[in-house]
Amino acid sequence: MKFTIGLLVAAVLLGTVSALAVDDNRKVEEVIGTVVAHDLMKAQEVLGAMSVEGSVIIRVEEPGEAGPRYIRVDFRYRGDTYPKEIVKSVNGRKRLRLRLIRTRERDEPLEEYIIYPADSLTGEKRRPIWEFAPGRESEKLPYGETLASYAVVKGGIKLVSGE
Repeated sequence: MKFTIGLLVAAVLLGTVSALAVDDNRKVEEVIGTVVAHDLMKAQEVLGAMSVEGSVIIRVEEPGEAGPRYIRVDFRYRGDTYPKEIVKSVNGRKRLRLRLIRTRERDEPLEEYIIYPADSLTGEKRRPIWEFAPGRESEKLPYGETLASYAVVKGGIKLVSGE
């Protein structure tokens, strides 16, 4: 399955990203990381929508960490303009500098599939939720574990310079 972001690249002209509705008094954190996967189900809801929510899984890079740490980053964008910085980071395999607000109320276990129960005509169906970025297919996401959730602040997605 090709990375659906390719479909969205065609829609990227002057993308803007806005923060989700969060309390403005929360501390803004800055992290550097790599886009590993995006929410395939949310990406398919784009057509015709004025404001769309997207989610990506980011592998956070922190010196001294024993292993990779993953977070979910949520953002909103106009239905016709997927965030160009995310597209560029995925296509060029570059890291992102993200300015984020922690959204604990949105923490949830990372699920691999949406499961549709069996009915009288078909058996149980599983649809993958996450689609890996090109070159990231070998990443072992921590399915079943609760990921920390963050929301992007306005203008909070930048490519790491010098790469």
